[in-house]
Amino acid sequence: MKKSYILVIDSGLGGVNILKALKETFAHENFIYVLDNKNCPYGEKTKEELVQIALQIVTKNIFKFNIKLIVFACNTLTSVTIEEVRYFLKKNHLQNICNKDIFGIVKKKSPNYDISVVGTEPPIKMVNPNEKTLICATMQTIKYNKIINENLDNENFDFVALTDIAKMVDSNFYNRKSIIESLKQQIPKKDYKNVVLGCTHYYYLENDIKLALENPKLKFYNATLGVVKRVKVMLKKYENQTVENNLRLKKGKIVILLTKPNRFLKKCAKKILYNDL
Repeated sequence: MKKSYILVIDSGLGGVNILKALKETFAHENFIYVLDNKNCPYGEKTKEELVQIALQIVTKNIFKFNIKLIVFACNTLTSVTIEEVRYFLKKNHLQNICNKDIFGIVKKKSPNYDISVVGTEPPIKMVNPNEKTLICATMQTIKYNKIINENLDNENFDFVALTDIAKMVDSNFYNRKSIIESLKQQIPKKDYKNVVLGCTHYYYLENDIKLALENPKLKFYNATLGVVKRVKVMLKKYENQTVENNLRLKKGKIVILLTKPNRFLKKCAKKILYNDL
């Protein structure tokens, strides 16, 4: 029986947070992690560019691996492209491209057409709307995310589109000084009670944001638990399938794929994943 995989996608190290939580919760599942460093950062690309990138990664891996579920471990990719990708994955639409040369992909004969996509949303609903809250995200997430747009008129919420931070996390993960200085310049120094992290790259920055704002009492919120809960629901339909029960007898496999060679990034991803920092 062929192994089935959960496909997890992000532009860099941010999504490794989500992958790690999924690995710890679903130890017997197999994962493909696409670290799309070739197109990083996503937050500064147009909607058209991001949709094309998402469709290319999804299609390539569907026809290469036996994918049963897709996780966008990226707020930007979720906010901008998830509806287009879900439409693309409808059975009839996928069947129509099987005999066509889409993205120059070598296709396998019988891909799985019944694939759901789980996204990563800024957890704004977790905070008290009456408390002063900083929501950090990319420019495109703030522009396109429905939950953010539903809360733009809340005077207690400050939405800050951070620039270059995702790139800085990926390019020099251990240089916190430069990241803190950039955060000081980009985030208004206010008496915030909460911080919503609307980009998975920012999950590493809790202490840096505390230092930048000189506020050690800040409470942080991220979407990791929400993604894990949603994946658990989506995986239930596989519980009674023989192939899945067979795979649960042993520990799952994790494959990390970079879209551009980078030893530092791959090494860093593994260190985060296996608690070796």
